[in-house]
Amino acid sequence: MGRNGWMMNAVRAGLAAGVVLGAMPASGQITREGSGERRAALNQMERQPVPAAVWESLGDWVGDKPVTSADRNGKVVLVVTWAGWFPNSHRGLQNAQALHDSHAEDGLVVIGVHNPRGFGARSEAVLGANGVKFPAAHDKGGKFYEHFRVQQDPEYYLFDRAGQLRYAHLSSSSLNEAARRLLAESYDDASTLNERLAMSQAERERELRRIRAINEDVDLRALPEIPFMQPDEQAYKDARFPEMPRRRDNWGNEREVPYAAELPDEGWVGQKPATDGRVTVVYFWSPLIYQSHERRMPQMEAIQRRLGRDVVVVGVLMPHWDDQSSWNQDQREIEEQVERLQKATDGFLRNRRIGHSVLIDPQRSVFPNLQPTEHQNYGNDAWPASRVFIISSDSQVRWHGYVAAGFEGILDRIVANDPGVKARREAEADYIRAQRHER
Repeated sequence: MGRNGWMMNAVRAGLAAGVVLGAMPASGQITREGSGERRAALNQMERQPVPAAVWESLGDWVGDKPVTSADRNGKVVLVVTWAGWFPNSHRGLQNAQALHDSHAEDGLVVIGVHNPRGFGARSEAVLGANGVKFPAAHDKGGKFYEHFRVQQDPEYYLFDRAGQLRYAHLSSSSLNEAARRLLAESYDDASTLNERLAMSQAERERELRRIRAINEDVDLRALPEIPFMQPDEQAYKDARFPEMPRRRDNWGNEREVPYAAELPDEGWVGQKPATDGRVTVVYFWSPLIYQSHERRMPQMEAIQRRLGRDVVVVGVLMPHWDDQSSWNQDQREIEEQVERLQKATDGFLRNRRIGHSVLIDPQRSVFPNLQPTEHQNYGNDAWPASRVFIISSDSQVRWHGYVAAGFEGILDRIVANDPGVKARREAEADYIRAQRHER
């Protein structure tokens, strides 16, 4: 039997023997630096005013005059930390000066806060050498650095017009976007932010309670596919999807834009899942690669359970031998390789409950179709066991890369911003409410 035919036969045999598959469900990003306990502490400080003692710790001002609380009131304030004796921090001064030049007239106040150590005449010379025109101060009492647990200069802190810390330890790449957002807010917007967020949270909780009450009367697993109006192309362009990863095409040019990708109609275990209004997550596995089915598969099953009808997780079963290396193998070696993989697949499908969609890809066509400009010829070393592709509801690859820390956060952002997911949810909610009303 050929390499392609045995895989589908093995699946059919597994189904006949009682294989149990899980349910088959029919740029403007602002980033912050830091991690762990310190990042958690900084997150708690955001949307809160800074104690007066922290500001009062600043002294030895360089510039026209000290920046007082009256000067900060009603203004967006950017603080950049630096040290005259640490050249790497001087780039932070230049970044802050660029923002000062662009937005000072819009209500932005920039303050340079020098490290508690080593402030002196040399520090003032550094300001001049870097063309700094905004006020700078020495953290004489060390309270600013202590309060924010500053670890290495430069670090950026952005405060809104109401004096609340909004972005702690902001990444330099997000400075312009974060400043633009806060400058667009009025004082009233900033001062009532926490109240509005609390009201919004209360409204969400009320809606969740209402949905739970509705769901008590409706089995979501039996919910049919509800027709809905597919959002137009502009809706997807306006959606705040995460940025695509850096990649290169065959000509060496960077590609950072989404691209179309389709999954085949044939080869599915059971029916091809419905993907309308859903985000699709594709990964690859083989019964002969332990990590792919004992580590990666449980992770993907957990994602399917957690995100439910909003996603379709697809595990692509793909042989991982190298067709090119088979030129150096005799027929007996090839047959043994095929037999070994066939037995492993047959046994796996008989004994494993798989909690997501499964696609059989004996010709190994799915991976190059999802990433057409890379890995057209790949063998064992390039087998995509750790690769994952996230496809939005308009059949565009929105992210691809290796499964690592942060992958699920990227997926959550894509799901939360996908216009098709939102439209499908609204249609289903209307249907559920109508069903409950009829009862």
